Amino acid sequence: MLYGLSRRITLKIAEYSSIRGQKVITTTGPNPTSHYHKSPMTETDTPIIRCWVDAATSTRIVAIVLEDEREYYIFHIKPEWESNGRDINWMEAIAFELLVSVLLARQYTGRVLVNSDSTAALAIFSGTVSRPGHLKEIGDRLKSQRFNWPFTVRAQWPCISVHFDTAHYLFNCGEGTTRSFIQQKYGIKKSKAIFLTQMKVSRLGGLTGMLMSLADAGVTGIDVLGPPGLNHFLASARSYVFRDWMSANTTEITQAQGLEKIYEDTFIRVYAFSMSPQISEAISIPVKRKASGGSLRSSSPKRPVRDNSDGGSERSGAQHSRNTSTLKGVEADEWRATIIRDMFPGRSSQNQAPATVNKENSPPGISRAPRPRRSLNRLPVFEGSISTSVAYLILGPEIRGKFDPKAADALGVPKRERGKLTKGESVTVTVNGVQNIITPDMCMGESEAPTGFLIIDCPTKDYIPSLPDPQTFHPIRSETPFVLGSIYHRAGSGVLRDPRYRSWVATVAPPECNHLVASEDFSPNSISFQSSAHLSLILSELDKDMFFAPRENDSKDEIAKLNNVFQNPYILCPGFVTEMTPPKPPVLKLFPGVKNDLYKEDTATHARGESLLSTDDERDSFNKARQQISDLLSSHTHDPAPGDDFRVTTLGTGSALPSKYRNGSIFFMVNPVLIFSDALSVVISTVIQMPNYGSIILDCGENTWGQMCRRFGVDETAPENAYSVLADVKCIFVSHIHGDHHMGLLRLLTTRRALTPAPKEPLYLILNRASELCVREYHDLEDIGLDVENGVRIVQIEKPKSRYSRESNSRPISTKIEEITGLLGFDSIEAVPVRHRTNSCFGIVARHNNGWSFAYSGDTMPCDTLAEAGKNVTLLIHEASMADEEWEKAAEKGHSTIGQAMEMGTRMNAKYLLLTHFSQRYPKIPIIKSGFTATALAFDYMTISTPHFWKVGSYMGALEKVFETELTADDDVAMD
Repeated sequence: MLYGLSRRITLKIAEYSSIRGQKVITTTGPNPTSHYHKSPMTETDTPIIRCWVDAATSTRIVAIVLEDEREYYIFHIKPEWESNGRDINWMEAIAFELLVSVLLARQYTGRVLVNSDSTAALAIFSGTVSRPGHLKEIGDRLKSQRFNWPFTVRAQWPCISVHFDTAHYLFNCGEGTTRSFIQQKYGIKKSKAIFLTQMKVSRLGGLTGMLMSLADAGVTGIDVLGPPGLNHFLASARSYVFRDWMSANTTEITQAQGLEKIYEDTFIRVYAFSMSPQISEAISIPVKRKASGGSLRSSSPKRPVRDNSDGGSERSGAQHSRNTSTLKGVEADEWRATIIRDMFPGRSSQNQAPATVNKENSPPGISRAPRPRRSLNRLPVFEGSISTSVAYLILGPEIRGKFDPKAADALGVPKRERGKLTKGESVTVTVNGVQNIITPDMCMGESEAPTGFLIIDCPTKDYIPSLPDPQTFHPIRSETPFVLGSIYHRAGSGVLRDPRYRSWVATVAPPECNHLVASEDFSPNSISFQSSAHLSLILSELDKDMFFAPRENDSKDEIAKLNNVFQNPYILCPGFVTEMTPPKPPVLKLFPGVKNDLYKEDTATHARGESLLSTDDERDSFNKARQQISDLLSSHTHDPAPGDDFRVTTLGTGSALPSKYRNGSIFFMVNPVLIFSDALSVVISTVIQMPNYGSIILDCGENTWGQMCRRFGVDETAPENAYSVLADVKCIFVSHIHGDHHMGLLRLLTTRRALTPAPKEPLYLILNRASELCVREYHDLEDIGLDVENGVRIVQIEKPKSRYSRESNSRPISTKIEEITGLLGFDSIEAVPVRHRTNSCFGIVARHNNGWSFAYSGDTMPCDTLAEAGKNVTLLIHEASMADEEWEKAAEKGHSTIGQAMEMGTRMNAKYLLLTHFSQRYPKIPIIKSGFTATALAFDYMTISTPHFWKVGSYMGALEKVFETELTADDDVAMD
């Protein structure tokens, strides 16, 4: 299969007409000319689609060639067309597609060979080309039915992708999934459905980002299925997740009895069963919960039917007049479903074509239907079960048998009727005056049973008793015999060793079944995002005290122990692929250009003291920079100043789209062990550590916790590790509601809640009303520590300009602010309204009683209020999303250019300036031409203190030299 082709075509290619009952092709417009060769094709032929060049005329010829060199259809592509600006390769691809349609029209069901040196033409068969609708439909039929193309299962735990050539299905969507797909060069545009096993942030932390990426990639409809609470979670994201042109149909799977079919389309059937803890498991949310009746609860009457109307809008006014937070039961469920329909109405208006929409929220000037006022009303308290885990049995398509032309001849079946038999229809034939009914089984070989696999998410041993009786599989096998090829085990501590679990698995799984395990007892902690890690390791060669390489730990080697648990065991790692038709053992199968062990090789090279720099120029530039620093150290003096001891660590430095170079890590956390993840990245997050006071986090994009683990490590015996850093965080500031600034917050809070011992002091969240609602409403589903001793305390930004100090007279805000300033040693904390594409976006200015201060811009255009509030700050952390020459685009999107950020530093009279939030248009390093002198560029995993800012200027030449040969834009998230 070919990957990496990104060119798109949209051509009016062919019209179909019927001549004597047979479909043939006539071409119109600037397309290949064709003629029909009279030599007939029979059922015994194996056609070859071949391309060659006539030496005499230089005409390129594309034809179906039969085994005895008879030509069946021929297309001539004339050389002079290229001089007229036409792309010959793509016309060859068109001809290939049309020849495929000829085979379909002839009801051909056998093998086809393709012979061409044109990657454009071969791309037709790889699925990497966007085709007009009728040809795409033909290609889908061909690949799924005619040639028995296999489907594969790709494991990127906690996300597992079921892959057909024209359809993808995701199971779980943890933090980092979208970014991992970019790293692995795996497309998302063909995604049809997302299935969740639990309503926990470790399973769904990347879902909201994935939905936005799917919509921006051109997906117009997606099904989302999961346990109770799915609608509540999605509705809680209403303030920042909405796409007018995509519909999202949700289905909640409640306490299913046995195995129940929950999803079916052309490619897969999905059955589900629910698991719950059978003993009194501690549920920390003090809300009485009662499961709704029935096993499925959908946002629309039937799962396959999406509500593409503007549903719910007419009812919104009436419902808004009520206090919707008090709704119960069916009314509450309908309210959540109505909100989701408003978030994803699936409108098809011409001015909302997803292919041309901006990949951030629409800027001013692009009309958007106003969001309903109810978006800032609290959702009804969720009343369902919060401990349900759903397991899935997925069955692939049945592979039909081969047509037997000799049997058809013997039965007297005319050739014109044979296509009906291949479609499963019976035909009536007359032989010697006698009519006979010929059924498909009389001319078709035996069909191959579909292959299936199980995904079981068993969090603790308490769930084991709720595994269904193996007899519940029998009705499915009776209806559709299938081969269980694999079981994916997501198992908590002790589950795989429990004899009850092992006995159940042995009863369900045949001996040849493959067992793929992701478990804290067995799985290592490995780097998945190789590009970002490789870059960080190179930077550490320049200054190991400023640039830190992400940490991994592959010390676990438990496969031998797994051999005692299962036959055919495998420890999951990113990139594992299991081919299901026919079933095969899993293999590590990476896409071209992706190297799974790159970082291991890098670290081994680094440990030997060898450089990772690839050219002499790069090595010379690094040596020159290091020598310059060494020379300056002998003459450089730094007078002690307030704030010398605080450190700034930039965990994520990119803008709203995930990047393979910046923003995020590659795993999610279950207890103390890191498990693989492939989901959207942290987009923006910065930690300020203040010795003897604690830490403050500025914004909290997706996978912030993963970045903390990679930067600080998870060795709890180390003096500083991710757990100790998290326990020391006293305040988190969220600048605004856009998802790239807060989608990692929930994971951070749930992890903090699980820390043992618990933090000794509370954590204060400073955020606006919309962000507060997201936090409070998610707390209905999973305990994040609200309103408990030393838990999370919310400070809502209420005023256009909120200056919080110890002398504030506002209650109860003043009480909380006095606590924050006391904990962190600040004299004042000021939330400053800034200029972005939302009415409630803030920067922050904090002044410490030791005499130092900082300002953080959040997302903003150059802003007078921020410049005034931040006068004479020690450190300004300012976004720099665009290059200077793109100032108009920056203004349109509500961002700043690099030069504008420097100008803000000058206006504030800031002593130091740290630039962050780079656009993904500049994947590695923006070029600073001139301006503010004490300036540093932020990189993931970078830690810097103010006395070391002077070094950065000496490093710039070396950094630019390293990146100038590699400076390419990131892969488009809207991949095929």
